[in-house]
Amino acid sequence: MKIKIIDSPTERTTAATDILLGIQTIGCAWYIYTMEQSHDPWKATIWTWAFVMITLAAFGGTIAHGLQMSKITYFRVWRVLGFILAMIVPFFLTGVVYDIWGYDMSRLALPMLVAIGVIVYVVTLAMPATFMIFIVYESVALLCALLGYGWLTFMGRPGAIFFVGAILIILLAAVIQATEKLRVTLIWEFDFNSFYHVLQIVANFLIVWGLRVVLR
Repeated sequence: MKIKIIDSPTERTTAATDILLGIQTIGCAWYIYTMEQSHDPWKATIWTWAFVMITLAAFGGTIAHGLQMSKITYFRVWRVLGFILAMIVPFFLTGVVYDIWGYDMSRLALPMLVAIGVIVYVVTLAMPATFMIFIVYESVALLCALLGYGWLTFMGRPGAIFFVGAILIILLAAVIQATEKLRVTLIWEFDFNSFYHVLQIVANFLIVWGLRVVLR
């Protein structure tokens, strides 16, 4: 079967930024698991899995945005991507729970948060505005995390301020993506999806730096 790159310039840019995001998050996952595992194995494992899920979503997005395919294939690819995206949030929020309430609470929270993620995914299967549902789900999770890390920053917890910055950037990215209107030419044509990826890359650096401070 011949693989053909999609014709849309903005979709090509989106696919390219997805590749960059995937490469970055492989590095993030590798760094956290290999370099920080000895400091706090459970916390390192949680965040490693969060970045692994982002990596899978990024490379899946590269396929969905970058290749021409039939409608049924495109639909099936997004079915898989929807599940992966829904699974990023549980690991992210488990990390937040760990920082606020500790190890035992985070162990209890993970299966419940995964169950919520599965429910959200099942809901998206029954409704047409699939990605908007995910954006709302992600935004609620991010607002909860922002409140948590905002409180930890106020209490003087080392590294928490980096998470606050990262969450604010991701929320900005989610707002841009939700508008579905942004389009800018900076050598290449960027739209709301590619801007989301660029901002996510910046936020990931802050998260990893914050984890490095907290774990050490």
